[in-house]
Order: sequence, then C-alpha cells, then structure tokens
Amino acid sequence: MLDALERHGGAPARSAAIAAAVADIHARGSSAWPAIDLSLDDLAAHVGALVGADPSYAAALADVRADDLYVAAAAALGAPGAREAFVHAYLARVGEYVGRVDGSAAFADEVRQELATRLLVVAEDGRPGKLAAYTGRGPLAGFVRVSAVRVAQNKKRGKRLDVLEDVGPRAPVATGADPELAYLKERYAHEFAGAFRATLATLSPEQREVLRLHYIDGLSIDEVGARCAVSRATAARWLAKARERVLRETERRLKERLGASVASPASVIGLARSRIDLRGSFDE
Repeated sequence: MLDALERHGGAPARSAAIAAAVADIHARGSSAWPAIDLSLDDLAAHVGALVGADPSYAAALADVRADDLYVAAAAALGAPGAREAFVHAYLARVGEYVGRVDGSAAFADEVRQELATRLLVVAEDGRPGKLAAYTGRGPLAGFVRVSAVRVAQNKKRGKRLDVLEDVGPRAPVATGADPELAYLKERYAHEFAGAFRATLATLSPEQREVLRLHYIDGLSIDEVGARCAVSRATAARWLAKARERVLRETERRLKERLGASVASPASVIGLARSRIDLRGSFDE
C-alpha cells in the first residue's frame, strides 16, 4: 500500500500517515459494503490520486465519509459488485432528484443512463469517469444529486438553446407619445438585436440558465435556486450578475456598432436600458 501512495509523490512519512487513514477507510467501508470486493492497495492508489490532485486533501482523510468514499472508489475502479451496488443505492434515486426539471419516468431514465456513463465509464483518452473525483468530503448522495440535476438541465437546455435569443429583443412597435423613441426603436432594432444576442453568447452556462428559468419559465428566485441545486442567495447573485452583464455588454456593443453613424448614440444607449429592465423583466 505504501508503494501505491508513494507513486503519487508522497514522502515516506506522509505516505505512512495517509496509509493509516486509508486502512481505516477500507475497514469501515468493507464493513458497510460486504458485497463489494475492493483491495486495500486499489483503494490506496485511488486515494493517492486524489491527494496528488489536491495535496491538502491528505489532512481531510480522517474526516471523510468512509462508507461513501469506499463505494465510490470501488465503482469508479470497477471492483466486483461495486457498480451494481452503486446503481441500486444511488442511481435508482435519479427520478427523485430531477423531478422538478421533468417528472416523467422516460426523462428520468434518459438522465440516469447518461449520468451512469459520465460517472462510471472511462473515456477513450483514459480519463476515469467523474465518480473518481468524489473525495468523501460530502454525502455521495448529494454528489450524485447535483450531477443528475446538471445532466437534466443540460438536456433541457439543449432542447431550448435558442429560447432567450428568440424571446429577447423582439421587433419593436412604434407606439406611444414619444416620436423620437418610436423612431429609434424602428431604426436601430437590428443593431440592438445583434448586440443583445452577441452578449448572450458570452454568458456562462449558469447565467444563461438563471435568465432562462426566471424570465422565460417565470420561476421565482427560490424556485430557480432549487432547480439549479444552489441556495437562494447564490441564484439571486447569478441572476443579478447576468442582468448587469447583459446591460453593460449590450451597451458596449451598441456603441461599437453605431460609432459615428448616428447623431445621438446616447439616445440609442438609453433605448437599450429601456429594453432591459433591471428591476426584473425584459421590457418592450
């Protein structure tokens, strides 16, 4: 076992301390999962790889969730009985995890299959499945839940990839008492639409998702947080940053597009602000 740990760059004394922690994890894990056959050396090599990726992890080994780390390592390594146990204990709950995204059994099965591939299957370039990155610092069920929700959201996002672009800056209608504003809406609709869509393309997946969930699906901040598996405060922060980025970047792109081609670019920038309501809605 020490050889397995030292191969990942550990000094002998440090490796000995890690080995003691690994032996304890193995004893507790094998007791909790008697049907799984994971050797102590294989577990040591697995933990050594985790320590090699994050040296600070060695100090946390005494407090990891041994049962969860054991079954995750065994399933990631393909130990006898491990993947069957992992599927039965964790992947069987995917429908419960993704029910708020889509409650259909067919969707849950689709997510479960893709999640199993992502977590357990070794890539063509030799990279292990994502389950190999689980460290035992938090509940394995939580790790699987977050992964399942992300897969589910990505599937929905793929089906609605262009929703924001389609719903974003619609063709303006020249109404109202302000003839200048009506003229600007008509004259610069194309420039604004281009700047708006170019800005959306620069957002992070999280920012695009919270915008889509809040503005298109009409979910509250609490519901957005639950859908994204984050706290309400995090969801609100993502939404505020996304809204501000859309406004700031759309204005910047409008300035670049218009340049000196319009006598009063400031008026057009003002139009951009009127079209993106920072209080919480896309405005006509």
